[in-house]
Amino acid sequence: MGTGRGIYPALVTLLLVPWSGAQNVNIGGQNIGIGQSGLPGSGLPGSGGTIFTGTGNNPYYGEGVAGASMFRADAAVVVTWYNTASAISGRSDIDAGQTATYQVQQWYLTDWERMNTLYTYRVGYLKLAPLRANDLNATNLQSGLVTSPISLHWLWTPENQNFATTTFSQAEINARTEFVKKKATQMCHDWYDEDGALFNFIRDTESNSSCPCVESQARLDLGRFMPHPRCSQVPGLSVFVHDYMPYFLCCKFADFRCQMFYWRRPSSACQQYQSPAIGQISGGGTTVTIDNQKFIFDEPGVFNFLHIPKTTRNPEVRIQVRLERYPNRKVDFGLLGRYMPQMDLVQPTNITVVTGIVLEATGSERVHIMARKDTRRFRYRTDILVGGIVRYFDTIHLQRFKGVIIYVNNVDSRGQPEIYVVLEEAQIGIRVRESYAVDVDRLSMFQESMGMLDIQLSVPPQYGVRPDGDNTRDAQLRQIYNLPRVSGLMRPFPDQSTGSLDLGITLNDVNSDQYRQQIIQQYRVYGTGEPGSEQAQPGINVQGLPQENMFTTSKEEDKAFDVFPEAQSRKAPVFKSAPIWETGPNRFHVQTGQIVSQLLATCTDLQNNPNVDLAPYQSFQTEAYGQRNCPDDPGSILQDCGDNVPCLYDYTLFNSKILGQLELETYNNFLSDRLQAQRQYNSCGAINIEYPEYMMKTPAMASGYLQGDVARFDCYQSHWIHGDHEYKCGIIIDRNDQSGLSYRYEWNKGSQPWCRSRIKENYFKWLATIFGFVGCVLVIILIFLMCWCIKQRRLNERADEYGTTQRGGGGPAFGNKAFVADRQFDNMSEPPRPTGIPRATPVALEPRRFSPTPSSIPGSVQPPILGMNTSV
Repeated sequence: MGTGRGIYPALVTLLLVPWSGAQNVNIGGQNIGIGQSGLPGSGLPGSGGTIFTGTGNNPYYGEGVAGASMFRADAAVVVTWYNTASAISGRSDIDAGQTATYQVQQWYLTDWERMNTLYTYRVGYLKLAPLRANDLNATNLQSGLVTSPISLHWLWTPENQNFATTTFSQAEINARTEFVKKKATQMCHDWYDEDGALFNFIRDTESNSSCPCVESQARLDLGRFMPHPRCSQVPGLSVFVHDYMPYFLCCKFADFRCQMFYWRRPSSACQQYQSPAIGQISGGGTTVTIDNQKFIFDEPGVFNFLHIPKTTRNPEVRIQVRLERYPNRKVDFGLLGRYMPQMDLVQPTNITVVTGIVLEATGSERVHIMARKDTRRFRYRTDILVGGIVRYFDTIHLQRFKGVIIYVNNVDSRGQPEIYVVLEEAQIGIRVRESYAVDVDRLSMFQESMGMLDIQLSVPPQYGVRPDGDNTRDAQLRQIYNLPRVSGLMRPFPDQSTGSLDLGITLNDVNSDQYRQQIIQQYRVYGTGEPGSEQAQPGINVQGLPQENMFTTSKEEDKAFDVFPEAQSRKAPVFKSAPIWETGPNRFHVQTGQIVSQLLATCTDLQNNPNVDLAPYQSFQTEAYGQRNCPDDPGSILQDCGDNVPCLYDYTLFNSKILGQLELETYNNFLSDRLQAQRQYNSCGAINIEYPEYMMKTPAMASGYLQGDVARFDCYQSHWIHGDHEYKCGIIIDRNDQSGLSYRYEWNKGSQPWCRSRIKENYFKWLATIFGFVGCVLVIILIFLMCWCIKQRRLNERADEYGTTQRGGGGPAFGNKAFVADRQFDNMSEPPRPTGIPRATPVALEPRRFSPTPSSIPGSVQPPILGMNTSV
């Protein structure tokens, strides 16, 4: 496609991957199974990409990702976008009629297939390719770009002809949303039933590869985890089909179905995690073994770095390293041809560094990693050979070979400085760094890297190696559980107990005779040392370790590539010196801790107290000794390194402040990280709650499972959080247990958090305010009415009690003295007048003692006139 004006038709092809029914796909005529998530050996590439089914009549679709050129799409081809060139060129003349990303413009499926067959697919791929002028049906696509796996929910449409038009109203959007929700719920239930019938791989992965608790554990567990989004044990396509899409179907597209997903995919919270045994060799031979032995070892030759014999449970593992004498960097290459011959350019010192490593397991490829030679480390700092062929990782940083996964990290610096290699079946991983993976471009005094390797090794707990170094029962456990005997430079004394984790390297641990000769005799490959240094007979080894030099030999299937020039790079040493520098007084001399300490003291004295009154010959010898043996600035070594022995050793013998400081930082960081990785963390597991829309955990990268952690949930800025949104992991002790050993870790109890839109929240707040006000008014009115009614009732009661009328006669039954007193008997026409006695007092209200009237006596007749009140 071009970037000019006009309309350039392009085709976006949808490539579908089946998820139910057949579990095999056809690639180039071969059926390959789609493995289940978490199962090694599923037949899928670790890079994850493009394994499809091929039963339709469509032709092969081009390339874009690995394997795409050999796959056959099933039946669905979708044309969705036109005029894509305008968008690429940055033009803004795209209207709704030209680009409709919300609907399908042309289907290559029948109506029945679109409404039924389409929902048997979980994921698919989009391919962007130009259309041919005479191929409007897209039967022969050109090469294009293929995306990563995507969801297909945007293709789900109701059986409504309105979705085929160019208009798309809000009502139709809501209808499609409801339809997607309905179909996602149905597919979630189907997946739940399907997954329940499969093998319970979680039981296997939880017991063998439970997730680490903290980041430091994951970074050091190189054999089971890698610093890359793709895990070494999970195929990319299978994990998308069996894990990613069910999560979207149950937790994102459907409502209230997320618990179904977490029931089948419970979060691993490191309850069963066991840290590996970790070792490292760096700089000038600073070694920390996998069973916690610390020393500095220097000796040129090829050594068995790690050897694990084959058993019924594990393959044989062989790893070898090559140690070479580091050249003297004081040599001035500018003197070549005038004052210095060619053979004196490389003058080896008495300190050795790792320049290469080779590893393999039963049934896997043999991998070589070597530092490149001097003046050749500008573009690439290391060479990686797999099966005898040089491999490059400039574009694809993660590559998978037979039984091996290799990942190259070029983020911090260029030239393949950091390499991760994992033996898949053995679950053993290494990390190789050239010159500590430092960015040499930032070092003004260096034109290229230093040409040395540091190696970190991770051995999983299934091999029975205790990280704390307790080997007292190692022989007994090997016999009971049929464990292999792990040995090598990374575990030189498997039958001996080692020191504490807190102890460091002292001067007595620098090339000590207590262990040095044993390591050389047991683990150095015969014939790889300097001339005259071999003491054992060829092929004789008391531990049964292999004596084959894996740097110079090849596997039977790789011998055809020995004619290539790169074969010489792995066979020849990196720092090749003339024979004169390997014999006589120039041979390798071991530098112990006492020798280095004495050398520093002598050189510091020469620096601080120069002797100017010496004899000519004595002055010449003193100056020659200082130039030949002393570092440039011996007085600053103790000041910069302190009591760190690896820093003192490397700073002195390398004559490099940068290398000394890098070794100091590497050694201290490794001990600190290993201590954190080997801790036993208390975990509460995952919180058993739903994760509705718009809710998130804050902060997202914070720990949320360990004892004392507080998991906080919040909503997006457009929503408000409701419910209990803070949960704390704590210890629960069973007080009924007298021993006090019964306890567990769990979250505090709480209600389900959920999110509500701010618009709705404000609407409900206004409603609550209005109804609250109206309610308050109604309450006041109700209280007033209640009080009024009570008052009226009491008034009526008083009237009934004190102002009763005559029953049946209408006149008072008893006379009132206050009422009768003023009555004028001579004038019967005037009404009676009450007296001024207050009515409010109880005395005034109390009835007088009246004599009964004749009308009150039964059988009497009332006279027509009133009579006087008289008392008896």
